[in-house]
Amino acid sequence: MRSYAFDGLLEGKVFIEDKLLRQHCTGDFWEELLSMSADVSDEELERLKAAKMADLQKRMAEEEERLRREAERQAAMKMILTPEARQRLANLRLVKPELVAQLEEQLIQLANSGRVPLPITDEMLKEILARIASKREIRIRRL
Repeated sequence: MRSYAFDGLLEGKVFIEDKLLRQHCTGDFWEELLSMSADVSDEELERLKAAKMADLQKRMAEEEERLRREAERQAAMKMILTPEARQRLANLRLVKPELVAQLEEQLIQLANSGRVPLPITDEMLKEILARIASKREIRIRRL
């Protein structure tokens, strides 16, 4: 079995190819091809195999790209935040993953532009989160 791992970006090394092959080339795929073989010519069967393999390779490439972007984001956050601040974001991610994703993007942009001192401490992150929370207040008015 072949497997490819990202070089050092992901801790714990994610083996994408084997995982996706096992996930997408299950018995159902092979049974479908065998059932079609009685009704379909060899050329058509080869075309179907090639199409399925191309789809699998596309999915693998997309998954690799997604994991690469996530690894880059994590590496950037390690440089931008102190360990305590990263832990606070990890805890918040359990409750509000969309908010944390947006906040990480904003922090990366602020750090790249030099508008925020590095590293961002837990206290600074608390202030940022408090400002965000005050902007997100929901007001209900009765008519």
